[in-house]
Amino acid sequence: WGSGASWAQVSRSGWGTFALLSSLARDFGRLLRRSPGQPEASRSFAEASKSYWPKKEMEDLAMEVPKMLELAIEHLQLVNRSANWDFESLSIHMETVEAVVRGWSRSAIIAGIHATTVISLLLLERQSEDFWRLVDEVLLPDAVELCLPQAVLGSEYDPSPCSQRHCRPLWGRDAALVAAAALRNASAVRIFRVEPRRRLLSDNLRSGCRVTCSPRLLEVFQAVSTLDLPSFHYVDVGAALGDCMMMAGYFLKGKLSGTSFEALPVHAQLATETFALGNLGPSLKQVAIGSTSEIQGQVFHGGFGQDPGVVGEALTVRSATLDEIMAAGAVEQIDLLTIFVNHGENDVLDGARGILSNHQVACVFVCTYGLETSSNDALRRLRQLGYAAAGSVWNEDGHGFEWVQACPASIWSSGECCTAQFFARWRKK
Repeated sequence: WGSGASWAQVSRSGWGTFALLSSLARDFGRLLRRSPGQPEASRSFAEASKSYWPKKEMEDLAMEVPKMLELAIEHLQLVNRSANWDFESLSIHMETVEAVVRGWSRSAIIAGIHATTVISLLLLERQSEDFWRLVDEVLLPDAVELCLPQAVLGSEYDPSPCSQRHCRPLWGRDAALVAAAALRNASAVRIFRVEPRRRLLSDNLRSGCRVTCSPRLLEVFQAVSTLDLPSFHYVDVGAALGDCMMMAGYFLKGKLSGTSFEALPVHAQLATETFALGNLGPSLKQVAIGSTSEIQGQVFHGGFGQDPGVVGEALTVRSATLDEIMAAGAVEQIDLLTIFVNHGENDVLDGARGILSNHQVACVFVCTYGLETSSNDALRRLRQLGYAAAGSVWNEDGHGFEWVQACPASIWSSGECCTAQFFARWRKK
């Protein structure tokens, strides 16, 4: 009602309060509108409840809510988060909306409307879900500073002074550039650009304070870091926000020579900016990898994919094959190839038959989501191309492996696929 922390302070502290309010508004609205005798979706809650108010003053205040939320949404939509906003400027925009809503809440309380009813009015209007979502998104940081060892191993790992800067939010590109410039010599700390909206991968970094990269891949990076190699060529297909490539850069330091491929434009742009902030050498190409010139898929909470069981926004993206890319480039061999493309892995492998049959790739990791069909398809394709392939991390529910890993059968020996010993033999050969 006007006391306590400001909305900006709540958001800056890392709480997802306004995202939660948006979710509650969505779910309450769905429940209300499918209950017998309740207002249909086309009517406002305030209008439907007019006959229940004991005083005209209460009724008038309730009727103000739809227009108040509508105007607040229009004001918040003026904030273009693609621009370089600092936190103070965002807070000023939010103060205007906050003052209006808190002022109305005080008036409602004074008029005798119960506090629970005041909250209900702010959650049950048609505009409530969008209003609270925008309040949340306008104040979200668009970059985060992470201590990579802690982001991987958790709070029990305390590498002072790195942990002191872990999960520090940043608003605006200028703040990210300044922070990055101050961290050039602190190799364990990296800045990740994220979307100023609620998405799974961005929230993993911003709110979960963790990178999304399989422990199996981290084991490979760590193993390679023990070798005296002049360079290590890593190709990441389905890079998303660049988490795995950033971890490879951390473990391999100056040895990393990498290329990332990402189909979704917004993810590709953010990963490119993250690489630049980290002064990381790998390049990122905004293109899907498959077996044709274009791919039809969906955009969902985890990015772009081809899972028919997922409902998302339809999107067609340009595509290329790994065979085409390798033929056009200067690199003849890949030390590590990872494929995480949300059910498009068969197309990636089919488009890489040339380089795989020639054993130009040393170690292959394919994400198969713990599903039996995906695991079997990847195992069969790789074995047909002369690779010793095996599953890694069994998923009982899906009757399949989370990952399939493979190495050329000609230089594979039991238990040494994608290990330090394996890569040493591969380089000699």
